[in-house]
Amino acid sequence: MTTGSSHDVGRLFRDVMGHFCTGIAIITSYDDVGPVGLTCQSVASVSLSPPLVLFCGGKRSQSLPRILATGRFAISILSARHRDMALQFAVSGAEKFRYDQWLLSPGGLPQLVGALVHVECKVEAVHPAGDHDIVVGLVEFIEASTEAMPLLFYRSEFRQVGGALAINGE
Repeated sequence: MTTGSSHDVGRLFRDVMGHFCTGIAIITSYDDVGPVGLTCQSVASVSLSPPLVLFCGGKRSQSLPRILATGRFAISILSARHRDMALQFAVSGAEKFRYDQWLLSPGGLPQLVGALVHVECKVEAVHPAGDHDIVVGLVEFIEASTEAMPLLFYRSEFRQVGGALAINGE
């Protein structure tokens, strides 16, 4: 990697990796204090058998320790209309659940109404990785609930899907 100050290297790394388009999700749980959640762009499927997913949460997050302590989490994959919700959950210490767009799932976890996908998991493993933790979850429930377009994050901006690309000039 290019030499220079750690700030310069970190900024370069962030800028370069920003060329990889990702979806946006909100990770939630429910503890003795109440609902807890954070915005996340690092979500991926890991395994089909058993069904495993992962998300990466920042170690400076106030929400991540609360989520991990419950041993369970939900993933709500956001549609393009959830931009403001993504911003709300990206702020540390904010009143994140102030809108009435949340329901408790049958498993007792907060789910965003109108999200593209809902996934509920049991924490299977947590792996330290630099300034983040990689959280692996065993999927206990999954559903796709809408045909809306996803909210995307590309080069430090929210985006939405355009048209499909033709294959072989079709």
